[in-house]
Amino acid sequence: MISPQTVLLLTPEIIILGVATAIYVGGTCCSCRSMWSWLAALGLLAAGVALYRQPVEASFNGPLAADSLSHYVRWL
Repeated sequence: MISPQTVLLLTPEIIILGVATAIYVGGTCCSCRSMWSWLAALGLLAAGVALYRQPVEASFNGPLAADSLSHYVRWL
């Protein structure tokens, strides 16, 4: 069972996957490249904000271990 803390730690990755899926599926209907690039930029910005709002202290929730090293790698 996945705890709510695990889902909160994965929020930036969930945002990126959701936006990428929307671009991939939406690109089959509409070929407006500038719109998709803006949507990608907004998705990355939203994921960055979600990552910025997460605490940096070490936490071990279910299958994830979040510490300062993992936080640094996620920013890369």
